[in-house]
Amino acid sequence: MPKVTCSLCDSVVEGRTLASPQKLENRIIDLIKKDRPEWEGKRGICANCLEQYRAKKFIGYLEAEYQKLSELEHAVVSKVTRRGRVSKLVHQDMDTQMTFGEHVADRVAQFGGSWRFITLFGGILVVWMGVNVWVLASHPFDPYPSFF
Repeated sequence: MPKVTCSLCDSVVEGRTLASPQKLENRIIDLIKKDRPEWEGKRGICANCLEQYRAKKFIGYLEAEYQKLSELEHAVVSKVTRRGRVSKLVHQDMDTQMTFGEHVADRVAQFGGSWRFITLFGGILVVWMGVNVWVLASHPFDPYPSFF
């Protein structure tokens, strides 16, 4: 395979790996001409240069979208890039503003959804079924015809 040089970086590569200027996106050609006004666009560019300009195109899109964001969104993006906390600790604010009834409801919900409650309730059910089968079988609360 013949070796040729990239029209941008002059690196020697195989001829079949060059990207033809006629097949490049217009946006990439514009970026190349902006950086290298002397580039004629007659010879191809290597894969490394093509990837470099694709990355520049992508960064250009990101910067354009970033400019459209509000100040609040800019602050959020800035905090995320610095790996900072975006939200405040809501549960601390909620604890100070909750009423007594809300605290009780939270505790009931916390216990009612726990494995301890499920196990306890299952045990009580088994004991109640045992009482109904063995103890109340001879002296039921409701004799046979009435509970249907």
